[in-house]
Amino acid sequence: MTGDTSESRPGEMSLSWHRAVAVASGVLSMAALLPFTARPIQWDEFVYMDLAFRPAPSAWLLNRYAHIYAMVPFMKLAGDPYVGARLYWCFLVGLCVGAVVRAALSEPGRRRTWTVALALLLLAGQEALFAYPGIVFADYGLMAVATVAFCFVWARLARGDDLGGREAAIVGLLFLLAAKTKESALPLLIISLVLVIAPSGRVRLDRAAMRLAGWWLVGIALGIAVIAVLDAAIVGDPWFSLRPSSWREALAFYFPDVIDIPKIYVRLFWLREPYFYTMFAPYLFGGLIWIVRERDARRLVLYALPAAFVGQLALLDAIGRLDFVSRYLVPVLPIQSLLTATAFARLRQERSRGFARLAADALILGLVLVGLPPAWHVAKSLAQRTVQHTGEARWAGFYEVARAVAPAPAATFFVSTNLYGGEIRINTLGPLARMNFNLPLAPQQIVVGPEPVANADYAAVTVDEYRRWFAPRGLLPEQVVFSHDGAVALVCTRSACARR
Repeated sequence: MTGDTSESRPGEMSLSWHRAVAVASGVLSMAALLPFTARPIQWDEFVYMDLAFRPAPSAWLLNRYAHIYAMVPFMKLAGDPYVGARLYWCFLVGLCVGAVVRAALSEPGRRRTWTVALALLLLAGQEALFAYPGIVFADYGLMAVATVAFCFVWARLARGDDLGGREAAIVGLLFLLAAKTKESALPLLIISLVLVIAPSGRVRLDRAAMRLAGWWLVGIALGIAVIAVLDAAIVGDPWFSLRPSSWREALAFYFPDVIDIPKIYVRLFWLREPYFYTMFAPYLFGGLIWIVRERDARRLVLYALPAAFVGQLALLDAIGRLDFVSRYLVPVLPIQSLLTATAFARLRQERSRGFARLAADALILGLVLVGLPPAWHVAKSLAQRTVQHTGEARWAGFYEVARAVAPAPAATFFVSTNLYGGEIRINTLGPLARMNFNLPLAPQQIVVGPEPVANADYAAVTVDEYRRWFAPRGLLPEQVVFSHDGAVALVCTRSACARR
C-alpha cells in the first residue's frame, strides 16, 4: 500500500470510467496535434522513415527496429510516408497522454483531480517534447514504451495492488521493446527493480520474488520472439536481430573508438542550460515532498527514474559518447510531469487545515505559475508552425517537384548532391527521393552524385545545374518542373513529364 489508506480506492465502475477518460484524452490530444505536425528537418528521421516505408535489414540500426516496425502500419494506412510519420508521432504522444492520465487517476481520493490537472499542465509545457512535432526521432518511440511501462506499474502501486507474474512478464516485454527502440533504455531497469523490493524497502530474495524474476525473463523471451516474428514478416529475415554479425556491426557503429576521459570537465556545459533547471527543479523539489510523505519504498525508487535517466545522459556526454541535445530528454518527460504533479498534489491532503492548507495551496500555485509560461510558449510555437517553416525551407522544393509528376515504378532517378547547397547528407538523398516520389524504389533505381548519369529517366538538380547540363539540349518545356522557391528542377529526360 502507498501509505495513504485514509483515502478511498476506486471501484470497478470508477476504473472503467478512468480508462475511458484516459483513452479520450489520448485521442483528443492526437487530433489536436495533427494539424501542427511537420515534415522532417534532419537526417535521423529520414532513415527511420525510409526503413519503415521500404523495410530492409540495416544492422547498424539494430537497436532501433522496434521503433521502425511500429511505424510500418502507419505508413501502410496513410499511403504516404510523410503523413504516416505524422500520424505515428501523434499516436506516440497521445499514448503518453492517455497513460499519464490513467496513472494520475489511480491516485486516491480527491487529489487525483489535482494530479491530472497538474500533470497535463506540466506535460503541455515540455518544450523539448513539442520542439519536433511530427518528426519521428527514436526518442519519441522510447518515450511511449517507457511511459506505458512506468504508468502501468505506478498505477497498480497507487491502487495498492500486488505485482504478480503477469505484471512481471509485461514489464520484461516492455523493457525488451524499449531496448530495441533506443540504447538509452537502460535506466528503465528501475521499473523492473520494484518487482523484488518490498513496500518496506527490503530487497526480497524469497521464492515469490524469484518467481517474479522468472516471469520477467519470460517477458524478455517473449519480446525476443516478437521481434523475430516481425523480422521475418517485415524484412524477411527471422534471424536478423539474433545474428552475431548484426550485433558486431551495431556495436562497431556505437563504439568506434576508446572513451575520451579528459573531456569530462569540458562536456558538462549542458548542465548550465536554463531549460534543464526549468524542467527538473520542480521535479527535484517534489522529490523532497515525496521522501517525507510516501511510505511505499517501491514508489520512492520509481520516483528516481527521471534523475537516473538524466544521470546516464550526463555521464555519456561527459565521457564523449554523445553531444547532448534537448530531445534526448524526451523519453522521461511524461514520467517527470506525472511524478512532479503527484508529489505536489500530495501536499493538499483532505485532512489539511489552517496554515498547512495555505502553504500547500501556495506551493501548488507556484507550480502552476512555473508551468504556465512554458505551456504558453509551446502553444505559440505550434500555432506559428515554426518547425514546419524550418522543414519547408530545407526540403520543400524537392518535395514539390517530385509530387508534381507520376513516374513509372521501374524508372531510374538521378539526385544531385548539390541540392540545397549540399546541406543534405549523401546517404539521406536516397531515402529522401523515395519518400518525395512516394515510391518504394530499390537502391539501384537511385543514383546520387555530383553529375547526372546518362541512363536516368528523371534528374533532380539545382536550377543552376539544369541551366548548365540540360538547357543546352533543347528540352521541351513540358520536360521540366521548377520549384516555387527557385532551388530545384526536376527533368524528365525521356519525354514530357507525366503529371499527377
